Amino acid sequence: MPETRLQPASRKRKPHKLTLICAALAALAFGGCAAQAPTGVSRSPEAVFEASLSQARVIYIPEEHNQASYHRLQEQIIRSLHQRGESVTVGMEMIDVTQQADLDQYLEQEISWNEFSRRTGFDRGWGKTSPAYKRILAWCRKSGVPVIGLNAPQSVTRKLARNQKLTPAEALLIPSFPEPPGGFEKFKSAMAGHPGSGSLRRYYDAQRAWDATMAGRILARLADHEGTMVVLLGQFHADPQTGVPWYVANNSTVNQVIVHPAD
Repeated sequence: MPETRLQPASRKRKPHKLTLICAALAALAFGGCAAQAPTGVSRSPEAVFEASLSQARVIYIPEEHNQASYHRLQEQIIRSLHQRGESVTVGMEMIDVTQQADLDQYLEQEISWNEFSRRTGFDRGWGKTSPAYKRILAWCRKSGVPVIGLNAPQSVTRKLARNQKLTPAEALLIPSFPEPPGGFEKFKSAMAGHPGSGSLRRYYDAQRAWDATMAGRILARLADHEGTMVVLLGQFHADPQTGVPWYVANNSTVNQVIVHPAD
């Protein structure tokens, strides 16, 4: 489907708000959270958690992809927001932009899960990582909650990692956002000891393409729709200094929250 290429912000943005909180699973009614109130403000953890979610346009719930506790938190927050009457959109790293039309047909009950998976290869890929993704998508289909595929196609990021030239159509899928300060250095540190260190710059370019594409999709959705977007993505992509939240903050003034499971 056609994509609009987002350009970097051309003016200095107003200060934005990015909140990091940890949520205990039992909290979500919304109650109970291992969060801290601002200095000098006496508020219960429950009130801090609820206020943070209520004020956010984007709620990131980063995950270790095969850890059930992260997926339980994701499901509970999505369901709780929906049950409270919030307008919710779910954004998923696990689905790329070229699969959106097939995803829409599945959500609108025009095709079955088996047909969706056959077209996209989902069960052969992310479906093997965790059964939670299929469960979340099935609930969204039943509940009428929109889902947006966020990621760049693997074929595009593979080309970047191999230093191969993108076609004009492929290049249009990747927003031309500036690089986050210190992003490559942080990536090199995280990849220390991994083989292929001489190719790290190319791998980082592929990582940035993932992050920029996800941020571009989030920004496009926020521009066209009211309500809250709950974003499911890997932990590294959710880094507030170099990942998707940084790109969104650098190109908008929306409030963002990053929620982690409490220890």
